[in-house]
Amino acid sequence: MRVKAGLTVFLALLIGMMIAVVFGFLEAARVSGLKANAEMQTMQAADSLLSEYQPGLWKDYDVLFWDASENGADGAALRQKQFLDQNRIITEEKRMRLEYPFLELDCSRVAADGYEYATDRGGEPFREQAVIAAKEGLAESAVKELSDALIQKEEEPVQEETLEQMEMEAGELDQKLEAGAKNEEEGSEASGDSEASETDAPEALSLQQKHALKKDNPIKWMIRMKKEGILAVVMPDRSVSEKEMEHPDQIEKRALQAGNYIHVKQSGKADDLWYLLYLQQHFSDASRESLGGVFDYEMEYLIAGKAKDADNLKSVINRLLLMREGVNYVYLLHDAGKNNEALLLATAIASAFGQPELAEPVKHVILLAWAYAESISDVRVLLDGGKLLPVKTKAQWRTDLSDLSGTYRGEEGNPENSRGLTYTQYLQLLLLAEKKDKVTYRTMDLIEQREEIRMDQMISRMKCSYLFEAPPLFWRFVTIGDNTFRGFAYQTERTLSYFPGEQN
Repeated sequence: MRVKAGLTVFLALLIGMMIAVVFGFLEAARVSGLKANAEMQTMQAADSLLSEYQPGLWKDYDVLFWDASENGADGAALRQKQFLDQNRIITEEKRMRLEYPFLELDCSRVAADGYEYATDRGGEPFREQAVIAAKEGLAESAVKELSDALIQKEEEPVQEETLEQMEMEAGELDQKLEAGAKNEEEGSEASGDSEASETDAPEALSLQQKHALKKDNPIKWMIRMKKEGILAVVMPDRSVSEKEMEHPDQIEKRALQAGNYIHVKQSGKADDLWYLLYLQQHFSDASRESLGGVFDYEMEYLIAGKAKDADNLKSVINRLLLMREGVNYVYLLHDAGKNNEALLLATAIASAFGQPELAEPVKHVILLAWAYAESISDVRVLLDGGKLLPVKTKAQWRTDLSDLSGTYRGEEGNPENSRGLTYTQYLQLLLLAEKKDKVTYRTMDLIEQREEIRMDQMISRMKCSYLFEAPPLFWRFVTIGDNTFRGFAYQTERTLSYFPGEQN
């Protein structure tokens, strides 16, 4: 009996096609699994990289950056490739469970397509992190309190340029008085009637009074004090730090490594205040204890940017003196009683020099000297931990006109009225007047010196691309048609960031 084989061949072809379809579906399902595995592996690699943040920056300054000092952004890509290769190592446990072949991937390339350094865009990445740290460490009310404190001004003081011009004119007026007195003496000696001039005018000054006014008056006192070392005046009983940067390499003066990450963030006035609070938390000044940085007067460095502690303090103190001098001068102009005191003394001084017509300009110089004496007292109060209102009040006025002679160095101790701004808050006022990028760069200067790093090698954001490859598994059993498929290639991208909500 002969059996026909046609049905057997048909079934064989049908079974072969069914097997191909089944293995095709299995391979398709595996592809979805491979993609999910690739995403999971890139997430693990990214998280592993970000966990290797620079420890000193986090411990001392509450900011997170990845140190790219060895190989730059390429080093970050290489490090992720190492993590991914390590994940491919097949453990004995996986081998026993036969898990390893199905979703095994080979990462053939990791590239850093975009990256951002802390110093990019004027230091904006660092500034952003500092603001975040301040917001996390302080209550929302802190920024309102600072804002309320810094906007207390009720009246604009005399501008610094105007004060400096007035001080120059004071020196010229002093020379004019001296020249007039010299001419008068020469004229009196020539006529021989110096004694008669003293007795003819009953209200005239005695020779002794004239001599005293010529030798020691508020004008000469101010000129002498301006020439003295100001730190010895405002800090007579305190030693001044002699610290300095051993190897100054300031960020604003050097060529920086730059990233290519595009990020736009608009920061408002509130963020500027949060940044000031961050500085207050992490950096010292002359009124507060040193926090172990390269300087004792770190906030002063942020304003002045000099390589020596003493130079920074001197620069800031001079600016504070000018600021307070303008405030005090405005107060004196509006105080009728003190104006009368100054006019009486000015008349006596002008008469002593034989030039009574100069009484009015001498009065204004005396007011300026009085304002300067009060400014010295103001700064000493601030350095001693006291507070001063931005606008001078009668309750906070401390000096007398009679003090402006000899070696007077200002009052010391705290004022009776404890309302107003502290020394640190006055520094914050000065910082608000500086350019943002300059202050931010100087902040990072201090960090670099303490941590011995370079902030233009610290990465905060990255965009990386990953290329994965996998050989076919189930498709190898498909024998129908042209089976030249050699494997899968899958590319994915990921954003790495230390900023909340940005990583994906």
